[in-house]
Amino acid sequence: MSSEQSASNQISARSDGEQTEKLDHTVITLAKKLAFPTLVLVFCVLYLNSTWGRLDLSTLVYPYAILLLALAMVAVIYANEIFGTLRNSNDTLSISNSVKRLLSEWGASILVVVTAIGYIAIMETIGFFPASFLAIITIMYVGGVQNWRLIGTVSIATLVAVYILFVVVLGIRPPTGYVQIEFTAPW
Repeated sequence: MSSEQSASNQISARSDGEQTEKLDHTVITLAKKLAFPTLVLVFCVLYLNSTWGRLDLSTLVYPYAILLLALAMVAVIYANEIFGTLRNSNDTLSISNSVKRLLSEWGASILVVVTAIGYIAIMETIGFFPASFLAIITIMYVGGVQNWRLIGTVSIATLVAVYILFVVVLGIRPPTGYVQIEFTAPW
């Protein structure tokens, strides 16, 4: 299918003669609209999980009141967005075209988030410095840097600076993981 045909498939004619772009599929529209409230919901559940039964309930009255308010707001936003999107889901693209458009618009951001999750997941296994090296390389490449010498130089310089500042100067020991890479300062 040519790009001209693809463009004409994504544009529909209104009855008054105007051209308008088709909206994303209802599922993709809801996913975009509910991404932030879902993140708030996840943080609320994680906070509740980390404090329930571990702290005295009398110290948690105010935080739990804020948590309850946040959960109520998330429920209102969910209801409003779901019903509003379902009411206005007239002229939409297919789900595959919506996903393609979403990935073309948000692909780099999605890869950065996946890289951050992977970074956190592997840090305890391989250690802070190897995980950070891989994360910096990946984020720079996803960000559009194509020069591997520049990527390597920036990655190594950043990790040397972090090592000097945190390990040597401040005495903070980052996670070492199963890969025991120990650097000792010559001074």
